[in-house]
Amino acid sequence: MKPDRIIKTLTPDTRNDFLRIVREYLAGWVYSRPPDTNLLNHWATLSNFQPENIRIAFRGNDPQAVLHGECHPRGGTVHLLASRPGAAAETSALLEQFGHQVKDGDGLELLGPHWASGNFYGGYVLGAESYLPSWDTNGTCAFVRNGYRMEIRGVLMVRPLEADIPQEPVPAGYAIIPVPRSPEFDAQPFGYHAMHNGQKAAHCYCRFYPHLTASGGGPVGQIGNVSTEADHRGRGLARIMVKKCLQDLREMGAAETLIATSLDNFPALKSYENAGFERRYNINHWVKNLKPTKASGQ
Repeated sequence: MKPDRIIKTLTPDTRNDFLRIVREYLAGWVYSRPPDTNLLNHWATLSNFQPENIRIAFRGNDPQAVLHGECHPRGGTVHLLASRPGAAAETSALLEQFGHQVKDGDGLELLGPHWASGNFYGGYVLGAESYLPSWDTNGTCAFVRNGYRMEIRGVLMVRPLEADIPQEPVPAGYAIIPVPRSPEFDAQPFGYHAMHNGQKAAHCYCRFYPHLTASGGGPVGQIGNVSTEADHRGRGLARIMVKKCLQDLREMGAAETLIATSLDNFPALKSYENAGFERRYNINHWVKNLKPTKASGQ
């Protein structure tokens, strides 16, 4: 970068600069709301919060771009790469600097935003596209120039909750019971287990985000983890619990519900489409494999 362009880490002195860039970047994006100091205070309670890896690029005294990074045993993750229009050089410089740091530490791979980014931005940003700059010229160019490749990992599906959800009877020998979920920051989690002879046969976990705004207005729900044990498949347990969660979310005030799945999970895609979900966004991941700078184990 030019001499008047510098990079700073997240400190009390740069908090407002960080918030300014991210707010501008996410402005108008559905399923998001402006980050605030409550979010930053929440991060301080997380074990994987690394303020030294959250960096802001300045042009003079004016912030231009933000990279929210995390180093871990396998390498590094870019949870968010946000920039202002015309800040391509600053955006690329942030990504290059973080990449060198991870590679020098013998990291094996670099990842762009993915599901783990929700640990930081859940309740403020939902839907993979809001993390990913695939619709943003600065971010796309920065990832490509730094040797990342884009992989389509899944699809984000959306279901409006305009009317009551028809429920289905539970198969004989099974019971659907509510299960308590640990509190989460800015979300109301809940879920159900399908039980058979005292054992869990399937589960469905959800979240209600009261402060996020759906595409047509109103709060947002999310179907998180849905799974059925192999011996109990084919009985519609997952579909029954998904419909039960959808009705609960509607009664809580959600206008839409999101669910994500992989593109090759054809049974899940069919099941969710039959439950009224429609495919809306691809879930794209940026990935870069790194060659360790030192021989490992030799």
